[in-house]
Amino acid sequence: AESATAFRYFQPVGFGASGGNVRLSAAPDAAPGAAPAVATRFNGLLQAVAITAAPIGFTPRPPPSTKACERCGASQTRDRYFELEVQELGERRGSIRTLLAGFIWRPLPHEEGVQGDAWPTRRAPLLDSASQMPRCLVVGGDLPRAFLGGRDLKRIAGWRPLVDLTEGCTVGVLLEESQAEQEFAFPACASSALLAEGRGSAGLAVGESMRRHQLTIFQDGVRRCSVEADVPEAWGDDVFGIVDVCGTVQRIALRQAALPPGQASPGGLVQ
Repeated sequence: AESATAFRYFQPVGFGASGGNVRLSAAPDAAPGAAPAVATRFNGLLQAVAITAAPIGFTPRPPPSTKACERCGASQTRDRYFELEVQELGERRGSIRTLLAGFIWRPLPHEEGVQGDAWPTRRAPLLDSASQMPRCLVVGGDLPRAFLGGRDLKRIAGWRPLVDLTEGCTVGVLLEESQAEQEFAFPACASSALLAEGRGSAGLAVGESMRRHQLTIFQDGVRRCSVEADVPEAWGDDVFGIVDVCGTVQRIALRQAALPPGQASPGGLVQ
């Protein structure tokens, strides 16, 4: 079993692709050659999407007991987590646009919002907002909502970044992936147009193999909101972090070696 003080290796996290109004730069204490971890919007309110340069790996978690495994069976989850610091906020000036954060699965070359193999390893044309990106699950904006695959999923409660974010605060983004597979089926409230088209509100096809995911936002270590969504198995396992530095947010920085609140740090301390 892993002890509380066991050594853990953390892959440095930085940004790769970004929108046209974002300037990427290295953190002051970054090692030479490290991917830029600071994203600053220098113009406009939109075109401020920033995507991590590499996939966000699974977060280590202590192995459950045998009895716990028997109880949860195939419903065990795998976690991905990244964290950012809000370093600068701009004046509202009537704007209702603000931070969105979440995860994006590597798009296919023909999908809207990306051109060929330019994403995510170098600057590439991206859509105006993270809420429009394909293969993406994000929350935020005002009034805050969740978006899946470029479509509105639902309104969220408990976190309002337009009001709650302050300079120096941290935002943690946790994605929990269920190990259990299921097939997509229309909910009872599905519209006749969607039924006729044969696809759900996030463009999902009936019978498509899915995995349940839960996206949770923490601010300053406190859980603020969660949303569940069924993600197609075909989207794969290359999952990147995505942040939209839009509206009232001017500059953010990725934090290194971050763990979800409540998990032990490499030194055995609980964050």
